[in-house]
Amino acid sequence: MAGRKLKRDRIRSEKQFRALMLAINAKELSQPGSFAQFCKDAWHVNEPQTELIWNWHLDAMAAYIEAYALRTINRLILNVPPGSLKSMMVAVFMPAWVWTWDDSRRFINLTNEIGLGTRDSRRMRDIVKSEWYQARWPHVQLSVDQKEKSNFENTNKGFRMAIGFGGNISGKRGTDLLIDDPIDTKKAFSDAEIATVNDTYDQAVSSRLNDLTKDGIIVIMQRTRTNDLTGHLLAKTEQNWVHFKIAMESEGVGGYDPQRDIGTLLYASLPISDNRKNGELMFPERFPESVVKGLKEDLGDYGTAGQLNQRPVPLGGGIIKDEYWTWWPEDTPLPIREHVFVSWDTAFTDRDVKSASYSAATVWGIFWHEQKQRHCMMVLSMWYGRVSYPDLRAKAMFMTEHYEPDCHLIEKKASGSSLVQDLKRAGSGRRRVRLRTYRPDRDKVSRANTATAVMAGGVVYVPPRKWARELVRLVGLFPAGPPESSDVTDTVTQAVLYLKKGLWVSHPDDDDLSNRMAEVHDEDYHEETEGMYG
Repeated sequence: MAGRKLKRDRIRSEKQFRALMLAINAKELSQPGSFAQFCKDAWHVNEPQTELIWNWHLDAMAAYIEAYALRTINRLILNVPPGSLKSMMVAVFMPAWVWTWDDSRRFINLTNEIGLGTRDSRRMRDIVKSEWYQARWPHVQLSVDQKEKSNFENTNKGFRMAIGFGGNISGKRGTDLLIDDPIDTKKAFSDAEIATVNDTYDQAVSSRLNDLTKDGIIVIMQRTRTNDLTGHLLAKTEQNWVHFKIAMESEGVGGYDPQRDIGTLLYASLPISDNRKNGELMFPERFPESVVKGLKEDLGDYGTAGQLNQRPVPLGGGIIKDEYWTWWPEDTPLPIREHVFVSWDTAFTDRDVKSASYSAATVWGIFWHEQKQRHCMMVLSMWYGRVSYPDLRAKAMFMTEHYEPDCHLIEKKASGSSLVQDLKRAGSGRRRVRLRTYRPDRDKVSRANTATAVMAGGVVYVPPRKWARELVRLVGLFPAGPPESSDVTDTVTQAVLYLKKGLWVSHPDDDDLSNRMAEVHDEDYHEETEGMYG
């Protein structure tokens, strides 16, 4: 008792004692703690009627976001399924949490639709203005003259700004760029839209930091294409992007490495590694098996692979799967070809350049397969590139001289027509260059789907070459791959369908008929074949 009294005697009055206790409590309340804990505590402000169900993936995501906020890393990509609280954690909770200990930070939030950015700005503002937040961090006060729903500033000149991706960001700079779903998934299969987003990032967004060496950029999105903004950024060799991804349905391989990416000392007590077995769901309490099956049915193969599992192309390839190709034995000489031709997809117009199109060509040979007792086809070469017409013409002349094809298959369009004329003149007085022109009556996706009926029969061969493996990879990426995959695939599908139409090759279950295409060699360049794919 004497000891207690002695301690109390050091306080001059009961009022001073109470003031000291309040100060101690206030100091304890002002400690922000972990980001994960902040999210749990702040949840009720935005969602008072909804229970927060916490899951292991939220601990994992919070650990990476915390490492980003503390600048352990300053370039972070988060690829997680929809409904994973990614926007709430990155664009709402994280800036509010950072301001508890550094209210000078300036956040610019870029989204594919400005309404989404405005929504998250309002949510963050609601947290900062709430009694819960102000009781703990009263030093964070919004400026009276700058507190709009989408753009607001605090009294220490920190701010939160929402801008549509592709909107006017000139003259604006911040300490943090928060890029949230930069492209609408409905536009994600447009090469032009993908190119616009990537160019906007490179030319307008990437330089909008106050300090390019210390400030940070965080990208949150679902995968849609191999060359979407995530793929575009990961392909950069001089930048250290940390990549975090979680699949809705595990494929048995984790999508991130916390020890490599952020270190394990600070987060060692958290279950943040993805150690799920193959097929195990990410969040069964919120997304049980029945719900996931419904989502997969709605999204289809590509939406499931990209938006749910963060892998833009389904396992085993896209429309034309890897298994549809037949590899020629490595220790066996290539077969003797009865008919050789070049299949072209040409591009050099201004419109083609803007849509990031390539010119592409594949060389093919038809041969008789003794064991299968039928004609099969083999790809002999592949080329693609963004070239001017003179370079395209030079490539065509080289292939004519090198492979001595029986014919060239060329689509009837601006660049194709010019190439037809030049190849016709090149054949004058020498070995005749036979040409086939056509106007396809279906889009590239439809042509690819039609070609699979032949390819699945095991009659399309590839030689054991490095370039052939690249060909199979590119074709397997279509239609979710980069622009070159589309153009290379078109040369493949038109080659398969050209020969199917001529009855050289077909699915083994089809009637073989005569397996002849006698008329092809006598077709002149101007004899256009309409509706070739009909």
